[in-house]
Order: sequence, then structure tokens, then C-alpha cells
Amino acid sequence: MWKRNLLGQSLVVALVVLATVKPALSTVITYSFEGEVTANIGSPFGLSPLTGDPTTGSFSFDTDTVGVPQGVAMLYQQTIVGGLSIHVGGSLIEADSYSVTVVNGPNDVFAVAGEAGAFRIDGVDAPDLAGRILLFDSTATAFSSDALPTSLALAAFDLAVGNLNDFATGANNEIQFDVTALTVPEPSTFTVLGMGLAGLLLCRRRIAA
Repeated sequence: MWKRNLLGQSLVVALVVLATVKPALSTVITYSFEGEVTANIGSPFGLSPLTGDPTTGSFSFDTDTVGVPQGVAMLYQQTIVGGLSIHVGGSLIEADSYSVTVVNGPNDVFAVAGEAGAFRIDGVDAPDLAGRILLFDSTATAFSSDALPTSLALAAFDLAVGNLNDFATGANNEIQFDVTALTVPEPSTFTVLGMGLAGLLLCRRRIAA
């Protein structure tokens, strides 16, 4: 009987831990995106994707950022360290840090921007490369309230685009792409759940022994 009680108590503890950990994991949300190259002007940094070539990547933002009123709009700004990656033209482009700006009304805007000096191409510094991803809704209905959104519905935006720009030669040397899919992977949550279940199995074996 005591063994069953101990197992039951262990299950309760594990569930409490999982319920406690998940909100902490969900503070920073990571999105994966897919799209296609819409233009390649000047092949910046030797990148030479063709129109229609796939573009994939990911970015993160923190749902706990405090907003600042800007007239009739609410403005949220934050700096994220790591987590921005773009695969295009057979190369991996990553940013050490980048900004996320959210404007809630009269136009709803979600913008990810990496400044020149923050990017690497296949692990090599690209000091003149800048990039951004822009989601824009002219009807101000993409976000349901003035609060910082905790989710992004791609279909709610009029415009979903991105670009990679060579600042050394100007805006005429860039790769442009659209964003056609946006998803939220949650590997951390499943990892924690798996650890919790593994702990329960180990506890059960020990009790049985």
C-alpha cells in the first residue's frame, strides 16, 4: 500500500513540476517560417538564389515585454539574443542579436530586424548585412487587443515579407522573400514531458524492487 501511495505522490509532484515549467518555457516563443524568394538584386555577399527558391528560418520574441502608449497605438520593443536564422540560396544566415517591434493599432505591425554587424553567413561574419521580416495588417485586426500578442496568425496580415540587404552597396543589392507559413514548434515542452515520464518509470521500477 505504501508503495502505491509513494507512486501516487510522485505522479502528483511530476504533474506539478510540468505545470510549473511550461509557462516559463512559453515566455519566449520561437516561430519557424517558410517562404519563397521573390527577387535577387545584385546577389549580395555572393548569395545567388533564384526567384521561387525556398526560404526557411526561425525567430523568437518575449511575451512578457511591457508596452509603451504611442498615441492611439501601443508600442512594444525588445532585443533578442540569438534565435534568428534564415536559410536561403544554400546558405545559413544567423544573427547574434536582433530587435522585435510590435505596434498594436491603428495598423498592426510585427517586425523582426537585424542590424548590420549582427549577422553571419555560414559561420563567417558579414558586417554589412542587415535583414528583416515584416508582418503588416492595415485593418488593425491581426491583434485582438492592445496587449502584446502571444500568437501570430499569418492569414490575419495583409503583408508578410522579408529581405536581406547589403548596406555597403545600398538598398539596390538585396534578396527579397515572402513569408507563406508560420508555425510554433515546442520541443522544450515535449522534452520536459518526456523527462517527467522517464522519472515516473524510474520511480516505479525502484518501488517495485
